Amino acid sequence: MTSYSAYYAVNDRPVKFVQLADGGVDCLVLDMQSGRFVPDRSYFAAVAPGSGKDVDQLSPQDFDALVMLQRARLLRTWCERLSAAVTTEEQYLVAALGVTLEPRPLEAEQIYVSGGGAAPNIELWLQPNTLTREALDLALGTARAVPTIPSGDFRSVVYTVTVPSGFYKVSAFADFEGSVQPRATVRKVILR
Repeated sequence: MTSYSAYYAVNDRPVKFVQLADGGVDCLVLDMQSGRFVPDRSYFAAVAPGSGKDVDQLSPQDFDALVMLQRARLLRTWCERLSAAVTTEEQYLVAALGVTLEPRPLEAEQIYVSGGGAAPNIELWLQPNTLTREALDLALGTARAVPTIPSGDFRSVVYTVTVPSGFYKVSAFADFEGSVQPRATVRKVILR
């Protein structure tokens, strides 16, 4: 028996059909608020000819690139929202994101929120292949290299997001294992 999967962009929203353990097929779509895949079976009809939707069938590689770009755009949205946070206390930082932390956004392995103090931040430890440097560059613009401790395993870059009407300038630090080349996988993101 062969495994079934199909990948689509429906109005630029990533949609995938996946085979279940019982042999059935489910439809998962990228939630554009949390960056998580959620079941939405209405998209079975959306990919059918004549649905009126803009549908493109994608290769697995093109699908992954689209998912990463949409997640990077979501990070930009979060930075913009954080710039308008009422205060830097934890509950206000989380409220500014506009998404709950459980289940974890971006399907993150871990999330830490540290409010108040000199450097309030939201730290997301990502699963492999969640984001690449290339996707962040497209969504957040030009990054600056961050000096690293010589014995450290991670390499870092920082993006600055400024919103004219915001109270704060928000920095998005991206940590990589190994290089910071365009296709390098992001291991951790800190929104500060």
